[in-house]
Order: sequence, then C-alpha cells, then structure tokens
Amino acid sequence: MALMDVRSAQPRPGAQGGVRAMFSGAFDEFPGPSEILRVLRRHKLLIGGIVLPLTLLASLYGALAPERYTATAMMALNPKDAPLPNLGTIPGQLIRDMPILETQLHVILSPVVLGEVADRLELASNPDFIDPPSVKGRLMALLKEQAAPFTDWLDELRRLLRTEPDEPAEQMTRDEIIERLAEDISVQQVGQSYAMTLSYRAADPVLAAAVVNETARTYIRQQLDAKLQTAGGTGDYLEVRLAELRDEVERADSQLETYRAENALPVDGTEEVLSRRIADLNLELIDTRSQIAVTEARVRALEELQASGDPVALARALDSQTAEQLALEAAGLARRRSELLLSFGPEHPSVQALRADETALRRTIREEAERGLAAVVRDLDLLRVKAEEIGNEITGAQDQIARDQHAMVRIANLKRDADVNRRLYEEMLTQRKLLAEQRFLVQPDVELVAEASPDLESRSPPFLFYPIIGFIGSGALATLLALVRDRADPRVRSARQVERLTGRPVVARLPSVPRLGRQRPEAHVAKNPNGAYAEMLRHIYRDLEAERPDRESLVALVTSSAPGEGKSSTVSGLAGLLRRSGKRVAVVDLDLRRPRLAKLFDEDDLGPAVNDLLAEPSEGWERGMAGLLARPFLVLPARAAGNEVLSLLESRQLAATLRALRLHYDFVLIDTPPVLPTSDAVFLGRYADAVLVVCRWLRTEVSAVREACERMAQRPAPSLLGIVVNRIDPSGYGTYAQSYGEQVPLEGSYPYGSKG
Repeated sequence: MALMDVRSAQPRPGAQGGVRAMFSGAFDEFPGPSEILRVLRRHKLLIGGIVLPLTLLASLYGALAPERYTATAMMALNPKDAPLPNLGTIPGQLIRDMPILETQLHVILSPVVLGEVADRLELASNPDFIDPPSVKGRLMALLKEQAAPFTDWLDELRRLLRTEPDEPAEQMTRDEIIERLAEDISVQQVGQSYAMTLSYRAADPVLAAAVVNETARTYIRQQLDAKLQTAGGTGDYLEVRLAELRDEVERADSQLETYRAENALPVDGTEEVLSRRIADLNLELIDTRSQIAVTEARVRALEELQASGDPVALARALDSQTAEQLALEAAGLARRRSELLLSFGPEHPSVQALRADETALRRTIREEAERGLAAVVRDLDLLRVKAEEIGNEITGAQDQIARDQHAMVRIANLKRDADVNRRLYEEMLTQRKLLAEQRFLVQPDVELVAEASPDLESRSPPFLFYPIIGFIGSGALATLLALVRDRADPRVRSARQVERLTGRPVVARLPSVPRLGRQRPEAHVAKNPNGAYAEMLRHIYRDLEAERPDRESLVALVTSSAPGEGKSSTVSGLAGLLRRSGKRVAVVDLDLRRPRLAKLFDEDDLGPAVNDLLAEPSEGWERGMAGLLARPFLVLPARAAGNEVLSLLESRQLAATLRALRLHYDFVLIDTPPVLPTSDAVFLGRYADAVLVVCRWLRTEVSAVREACERMAQRPAPSLLGIVVNRIDPSGYGTYAQSYGEQVPLEGSYPYGSKG
C-alpha cells in the first residue's frame, strides 16, 4: 500500500490544453531503434507515398540529366617589380597580400570581365550556351515527341486562326548572358597560396575550356590595361602639375624682385654692413665723448685761472705759442721791473714806464686768454655736435636695420616659397621622366599558370547515383516526417509518455489480441493462461493484491475517460484471471447507460440484472442475495436504465449489495461509465478501494486520460491504482513460454515505449 501511495503521489503536470499536451515532452529524448521501427511501420503508407515517388523522380532525373564537363585553369598572383632600380614603384601595381587576393577573386567574376568574355566568344549566338542540354529540355522534347500528332494538329490550327505573323523569339540580353555565365563559373584560392583556380561547367567541353581560358586572358588583359591607364593618368596629372609649378616659380621670383625694388632693399649682406658701421660709429662716439670730457675739464681750468687774475698762468694754460711768448715777455718785464726797483725805486720813470708796459702786456695776455678760452669752448661745442651727429647716425642705422629685418622676413618667405616650388618642380620633372620610361616596361601582376584543355572527362555521377540518393534522401525525409507526426500525435503512444504527462503509474499494457471481439476475454484467458494478454492482466492482479494486505476483500472500480476504450473487456479478462487463480470474484455492471458485461461472460455465470436487484424490496432483495452469494463466481449484468440511473445509483440496496459482496468475495470488480461524459464513476468511487483507468493505445488522447485521473482523484477515499493501456501493438512482445510467462520487450519498443 505504501508503494502505491508513493507512486500515486508523483508530481502531476498542471492542467494544459490538448495542443500543449500534444507537444509537451515530445522531443525530450530520442526514440530507440525499436521504437523508430514501430513508428515506421505505423506510418508505412506515408513513408511509401514519399519514398516511391521521390525515388522515381530521382531516377528519371538521372536518366535525363546531360553529361557535364568542368574545365579548370590556374592563375597566380605574381607582382612584377620595376626592371630598373631607379624607376621606382610602378603605378597600379598589386602586392602579395591575402585581402588583395580575395578582392581579385571577386574582380574576376565581375560583370565587366564576364561581359567582355561574352562579347569575345559571341555567346549570344552560341546555341550550346543559349540553349544547353538540360533535364527540362529533354523531358519537354520527349513529351513533344510522344504527343507529336496532337501538337502538329494544334500548330496547324493555330496557324490557320492567326492573322498576324509569329513574333520572333526573344533573345537573351547581355545582362542575362552575364548572369548565366556567372552561375556556372567559379574561382577559388588554392589552399593558403597565392594561386587561384578558375572553373566552368558546361555540357560542351570545348565551350567550357574556351570560357575558362578567355576569362583568364580577359582578366589579365584588363589588369594590365588598368596599370597602363593608371600610369597614363599619373603622367597627365604630372604634366598639368608641372605647368602649374612652373607658373608658381616664375610668379614667386617676380614677386621677390618687385618687393625688393619697392622697398629699396640692397643685395644680400646689407644687414652685416650696417651692423659693422654701427660698431664703428659706437667706437667713434666713445672717443668723441672722451674728448668732450677732457675739453670740459680744460674749460673749467681756464675759467678758474681767468677768475684768479693771473694772466701768465692763464697764458701758460692755454698751450699756445702766442700766449707762451707773451708769458715770457711778462716774465722778462717783471724781472726788469725788479731790477729797476732795486736800482731806481718805484717812482723812477723807467719803473713807471715798465709798469705801463706790464699793464698793456697783461691786457694783451688777457685778451689772448679770452680768445684761447673761446676757441676751447668752441671746440667743446663742436665735439658735442659731433657726438650728437654720431648718435643720430647710429639711431638711423638701427632703424634701417629694423626696417630691413621686417622686409627681409617677407623676402625670406618669398624666397622659401620660390625654393619649395622649384624643388617640387624638379622632383615632378624627374618623376615624369621615370614614368615615361616605366610605361614601356609595365607587366601584369597575375600570370596564367595553366590553361584549360578541351579534352575533358565527364564529372557527372553514374545513373545509379540518382536513385540511390533519391531513395536515401526521401527515406530520411519520410522517416523525419513520420517521427514528427508520431511525436505530435496527442494520443497515447507509450507508457512512459502517459506516466510523464499524467503523473500516474501505468499498471498494465494489454496487447491487442486478434479476434478478441469474437470471443469473450474471460474465455480467452482461460484458453491461454500463459499468453501475453493473461500475463499483462497478472500485473493488475499483483497490484490489487498489494492493495489488500490486511483485508479479506477488495472492491476495484474500472472506468475510462471515454467510451470504446476497453474497460468492460478489461473487467472480463481480469475476472477470468482472478477466477482461474482460485479467488472468489464478483463482477457488477454499474454502467447503466451502455452496459456490455452480459455479452462478455457465459450465461451460466450471470445473475439477475442489477436493475432488478436494486429495485426489489428489502425481503425480496435479501432472498435474492442469499442465493447469489453462495456462488464462487458471480456476474451481475445490467440493462440500460434510461432516466432511472440516478435513482438506482443512489438507492440503499446498491450500498447494501456492495457491502454484502465485500463480505463474501475476495475481489469485487465494478464496471462504470466513462469519467468525462458522466459523473457516475466519480459518484461510485465512494464504494471502491482501488480505481483503474483504462485508455486505448493510439486512440485516447493523453489530456483526456489526465483529466479522468484528476477527476477520480478528487475524492480521498478510493486509491487511484493506476492506468491500463489497452490494445497496444502486440509485436512488442516476444514468445511467452509457459515456464517463464512474459518475455521483457526490447528497450525502446512498446509496451515500454521510447525513452521520450
């Protein structure tokens, strides 16, 4: 009991709609090989309807497919350096670089290259290119040949009815030719090298080789033309630029000379000459200022001597011959005066005359001193004027240098511009000469290593390849569709599926028994006690025994989610198995809406109809039950009760009848109506100890089973023992030996189902 309670208490998925339940967990695990084989067998019509037509179509395609030839040429990226070192880099030259190589792969397939190929090969008028052999063309030709009489008659009728002439057939445009050419041509890099292969597939090997070779030559030719065009464009640019630079150089020289003339600027070196002249003037100014200082000192000394009144000292200070002579004369007179004073005295006329001469001489000396002082002052003034003139000349020279420096900056800028333009002109002139020499030495940077040969072998696969591929591909597609269709099936497919989606255990998987409908299940179990059907019923028997370890009897209610799922036949077979096991068994048909148990048992085992028994008064019911309870195997059939169903199910006699059967039988099996259409089974669950829900394989939807289990589990009294999957594919079971009973099916096969 504890084991079954744990199994019943497993987590159940929430209430979900049918579509959600359909896909819930459908692809959690991949089915095993045995399950895949069973799915394929169940969907054999679908698989046959896909595999057979597709295989036939693949075979027809292989028979009509034309031979295809692939021509291949090889090119290599090999940039050519300049033949002479002093020629520099050739304009437009490629370099060995992977991005450059990938770019060239796209250039080869560009419309420019393919358009020139189409023009040179005249593909617009080539029938092998315009209308190549194809499966569609051959098929249309075959159909036209078979229907030739009818098509000729239609053509004649159309000609008679048509008043306008036939319009000429449309020709392919150049863009359409390029597009078709690009569809069959391919170019790819060879490994990690700088080589590339160019391939083209066509029905004509000569056309394939011609297209490949011409494409390679056209690409190389256009690459060389591009380099020459680049060189020519560079040369034209240099010519224009040289003319511009020549004008700029001449204009810069003219501006330089004009500015020099406008600003009266001497030739170069004027600033150095002026600087030296300023230095000489500074030295001369220093000397003049020294002379001024000496002369000023002399003037002050002369003025002091003049103020002292000593004409002799003044005369001597004048540093003049005249003054010197006068000083000597004054000295002689003073000596004579002294002598005369000693001889004659101061009053002597000679002394007086001598004094008059001294006075006149002193006046003369004074006048001479004044003239000398005036000459010295005049010299001082001249020196000062000279110093001022020298200072002015120095200032003028400095101003001239400042003015010349501003002008020389402008001169330097003009000279620099002229020098830059002159150097640029000379460099471009050199480049033009080099470019003129390079144009005669330009070579393509891509070379054709190997041309395609028209002697080709067909690359088309053999005929058997097409039906084999068609069979394998259609088989894989059909298998996938069958698995998807099977997995998307909302019906019961396996026990694991039911257990996963309902949260309830599957207690038995009853196989479908051929001709079971023609014989009673109870009788089939009696005749085949060790068969697969009986062995599966024993699973239910063992679980029922586990439910009543301490009870003398057990009441089991058997129901289903919908009609036609085999609950009544399950009751019949289970009753027969319990009877053969020596148990006292009572079977009660309480499906008062569509009763069937009367047809599934022998008439000797049938008792009175449960309708009549429940309608009897107490005395009659007791007498009837006393006679029935003595039987070891009792079946109480039923008739359709119509509007009396509710009154019969709620009668006291029903509870008393089931109570009496519980006291006298080991097992009481109750057959009830389905759960979803009616509420009878839920109502009768109060009398049961265990409940079994029967569902039918590949018919009952899992969502219906889950809802039925949820309704039966609403009441706590009965134990929902589990689910019985009925009428499964019997191929999942092997041969049942009498000594071993059931042989366990292979993993992944039914009844255990796939791992999903």
